[in-house]
Amino acid sequence: MPPRLHTSRARTKEKEAENTVVHLTALGPEGQQVRVDTTRFAETRVIRNQIAVQVQVPPDEMQLQVDGEVLWEVHGRPFEGWDADELAGPPGPVVQWWRCSRLRALLEHRGLSGVNAVGRFGRSALHFAIAGDCSLCRLIVEDETFEEATVDLQDQFGDTPLMLAAILGFDTSCRCWWARARTSRHGAGPDGRPWRWRRSTATGPW
Repeated sequence: MPPRLHTSRARTKEKEAENTVVHLTALGPEGQQVRVDTTRFAETRVIRNQIAVQVQVPPDEMQLQVDGEVLWEVHGRPFEGWDADELAGPPGPVVQWWRCSRLRALLEHRGLSGVNAVGRFGRSALHFAIAGDCSLCRLIVEDETFEEATVDLQDQFGDTPLMLAAILGFDTSCRCWWARARTSRHGAGPDGRPWRWRRSTATGPW
C-alpha cells in the first residue's frame, strides 16, 4: 500500500507561509521611515496602498523599489522568493518609495513619447498597463491627449489592449477599464455609452 499523503498538512504549511507577517521599512526620498506590516505573498499593488496610507501620498503618485529594482508589475510578489531569515531581519525588507506620476514613469520606462505613442512590439501604454493595472489604465484613458484610435490599436501580433488582457487572463482588468471608459468625460450616445468608445466594442464583449 502506498504511503498516505498528508495533503491537508501540506496545505496548512503553504497557508502558514502565505500568511507569514513581514515587517518592512518604507524609506522615503528624504530619509523618512515608516514601518508597514504585510505578508510574504503580498502583491506590489497591496504594498503600495499600504505605504500610501501611512505616508499620505496617493498610490497613483507613488513608485516603489526593492533592492534597486523598480516594482513595475502590480501583481508581482516582491518578497515571495525571500528566505525566512531575510524576511525576519535585521534589517528586514526595505522598500524605497518616491513621489511621481506613475503614468509618466511608465511612458519613460517604455520609451513612449505619449499615451498614444507606439513602442516595442507595436504596443501603446495601454497595452502595457492593461495586464491588471486598473488604476494606470484609468490614468491613460483620462489623459487629455488620449486619442480614440488608441483603444483599437493592434500590436505586431494583431492584439488590441483588450484582447491582450483577455489572453493574459486579466478579465477583471478588462471589465474595470471598460467600466471606467464608459463613464469618461467625453459624453454618451443614445445607448448610454460615450461616443468615442462605441466602435471599440468590436474588440471584445466588454
